[in-house]
This record gives sequence, structure tokens and C-alpha cells, in this order.
Amino acid sequence: MSSFFTVVIPFYNRGDFAIAALASVTNQTETDFEVLLVDDGSDESTREAVLLAVANEPRARVLHQENAGQNVARNLAIQQAAGQYVAFLDSDDLMTPNTLAIYRRVIESTDAPSLVYGATVTTFRDEADIEHLMRRNDRPDLDHMLHPSYFEMTEPALVLQSCSGVVVRLDVLRKHSGFEPLRINGMDVDFWLRLGAEPGFVTVRSPITWMWRAHDQPRVTGNGERHVKGVIFLLDRELAAGYPGGARLARQRRAILTRVTRPSSLHCLNRGWRAASWSIYNRTFVWNARQFRLKYLLAFPVLFLASLVKPKPKTWTSRG
Repeated sequence: MSSFFTVVIPFYNRGDFAIAALASVTNQTETDFEVLLVDDGSDESTREAVLLAVANEPRARVLHQENAGQNVARNLAIQQAAGQYVAFLDSDDLMTPNTLAIYRRVIESTDAPSLVYGATVTTFRDEADIEHLMRRNDRPDLDHMLHPSYFEMTEPALVLQSCSGVVVRLDVLRKHSGFEPLRINGMDVDFWLRLGAEPGFVTVRSPITWMWRAHDQPRVTGNGERHVKGVIFLLDRELAAGYPGGARLARQRRAILTRVTRPSSLHCLNRGWRAASWSIYNRTFVWNARQFRLKYLLAFPVLFLASLVKPKPKTWTSRG
């Protein structure tokens, strides 16, 4: 049976987070949705807890797979989705009570866009803090903007770097065959870039539509090696003309990419991964120069030289 939305929540262990994410969906004021939770090979206790949580919720289903990573889990949900639009939510995060109602209002008023993104987010550590944070940070009036596409948005500071908060028309997802089934970081960034020329991209600037959980446990996005490999993957794909838009949209694509690669190069340098950091800097030098990122271009070599006098950490290092 079809619905307007399919909400996709992949999870691996941490059942309490997944159950809280589910509750934030089932408590929506919009009721025309289904929820697909994808168990990415969790332990038995987590699996049982989540199954118990959905037992009395007819709109929710749990899909199971052997541990293969979030990208594969999302693809499984995309294959089985029945909604016109798919809303992604990481198991760490939460929707606000009106999230789907806001998205539906925006979608119906902008002629079925390809993508919608809730661009304003608040961060929380304890669910007891949510009500206070919402009162402090939220603006009740709907403020949204329709852009020709993600690459052609008029808010160049915005870069999609997660799945939470993103809603995509199901036919668009299937047209692009889902996420790359790789266990490296950045595959969400890669997928949004592959969808970057699809017509109709809406940013919702208020009200707040989702909440990012800050916690001491590592988020499910992986370790340093996966981070570096993900950045290199993005650069390789752009240089191989793997993203849409050709020369006409090259400037916009590379503006998005360099907003990812600049902090990544500095992160690598701070961790002592000098070869990886220099490779990222070198491969994006011209792109940054064309954006007049002179502060970064001049400061990075100084920081790199300074790092040579520091002891090299005994953690993973890339050979670039």
C-alpha cells in the first residue's frame, strides 16, 4: 500500500537510539507515512528490543541484513519503499513533531521537487533538553526556498553532508541506483552530488525539522581510514567526470567539494596523516584558488611545515 512518505532508519546496535528515532516519527502530526527500520546485523538483544517497539505500530517494519554498512542498508529500504518521497533519518537523530507535515506542505507548494532539505538543525545531548532547545532556537513561521537544483542553489554555504533531514522523491532515488555500497565515509555526500542536477531543490530554513544527537559514543560513520578514503573517492569521481552538470556546473560542484575537502585536509594534518592531507590540498589547489580561498591556500603549507617537527602519531596513516 502506497503512502506519501517512507521514513528510512538504518541502525546497528544502539537499540535505544533507534527506538527513540522511531518514536519521533510515529508521533508526527502528518500520518500518511511508513517507517522502514533496517537492522544492519545488530546483536540479538538490540533486534528483539526494536521488534518489540514496532509490534503495535502497523506503519513500521523492520528489515534485516548481514552487517554491510549504512549505505547498503539504505539501498535495501529504497528497494522496498512504497512512499512517493523517502525521508532519511540516522538512528542517532530525531525528527520534530511537525517534520513530515512541513515537508509535505513544501512539496505540494513547489510542484514536486526532487529533493527537500531541512537546513536548520539543533543539537542535543539529552532528550530531556529538547523542549528547551526547541523553544530557544525555533522560529514558527515556514521559511523555505526553491532552487533550480542542488548545484544551482542560491545558498552556496550549504553542503549536504548527512542523510538526516534530506527527503528525496522515490523515482529520483531509483533512477540513480541508490548509495555506493562501500564502507567508507562520504557516500552520502557522493550521492547528493550525483543528484545535484536533478530539477527542484528546496531548503527549509525554519521551522527546525530535525535534531542532531551529540554523544560520546562514536557516530556510525567510521574511522580515520574510512574518512580519508571517502574524500579521495569524491575527488577521483569529480576528476573522472563522474558527477552531472559538465563544464557548465563545474564551479558549483567544486565549491561544494572544497567545503568538504578543506576541513578534511586540516583534520588529516592534525592527526598526523601528512601524505593524505597534502594530497587533498594539492589536488584541490586550483579549485580553491578560483574561489579566492587565499587564507587557506597560504596557511596550509605553513601548518604542514610546522607539523614536520611534531612526533608522528602511531595511528593509521595514508600514503596518499
